[in-house]
Amino acid sequence: MEVLLVQYYFGESPTASGSRWDGRACPQPDADVDVGEVAGGSVAPVLEVAERHVVTRCANAYVRDAATPRMDIRDATTDDAELLATEFWYPLAKRMEQYSPLNELRDGVAEDAVDAFEEMLQRDDRRIFLREVDDGAVAFLVVELGERPSREHGRYADIVDLYVKDAHRGRGHGTALLDHVEALADREDCDFLKVSAEWGNEPAREFYRKRDYEPKQITYAKQLD
Repeated sequence: MEVLLVQYYFGESPTASGSRWDGRACPQPDADVDVGEVAGGSVAPVLEVAERHVVTRCANAYVRDAATPRMDIRDATTDDAELLATEFWYPLAKRMEQYSPLNELRDGVAEDAVDAFEEMLQRDDRRIFLREVDDGAVAFLVVELGERPSREHGRYADIVDLYVKDAHRGRGHGTALLDHVEALADREDCDFLKVSAEWGNEPAREFYRKRDYEPKQITYAKQLD
C-alpha cells in the first residue's frame, strides 16, 4: 500500500488554463492533504482521488511508499541539551581534531557542553534545529542571527555547527537542514549567510561550494609555546 499526498487548488475545471495534472510545479499551492491510501504507484489514482475531492484546477501529487521513513526538522528545546551535546556536538568536535592540534578537546568537555547548550537554547540570537527520521534525531544545525550595524549589508545568519551522524550521511539530511536555515534567513531579512570550515576539511568545503557559498575570509592561527 502507498500513501497518496496531494497539493491541491480549487477552480472551475480541471482543464482550465494553466492547469497541470502531471505532478510538475504549480504556483501557490493551497495545501498538502493526505487523502488516503491507494494501491500502486501510477498517476491514475492521483487523478481519480483529485476529482473525488473536487481538486478541479491544478494538483501536484506524488505517491510515497508507506514504508518510507517520516522525516522532519524541528526546533531543539532545553530537553534536548544532553542529546545535542553528547550525540552531535561532541562527535563533531572529535572529528575536527584531525585537522589541527588546536582543535584537541580537554577531558570532561562533553559534560560541560550540556550546560552550554542549555544556556544557548535560551538565547534569542541562536536557533538549533534537529533533523529527525521516524522520531529519531540524525543531524543538527546551530545558527546565529546577528547584525553588523557598520555594514550596508549587515544582517547575517552564521551557521555555527552542522553535523550528520555517520550512519545517515549521503541521504540529504545536511542539505535539508541547510535549506531550512536558508529559508529562515530569508524570512529574517538577512543579507547573507556564512559558515566556516576547517581548511583541510575538503568534503565540507565542497558541500558548501556546491550550494553557491563563496570564500570570503581566511583565518590564520599561530600556536604559541
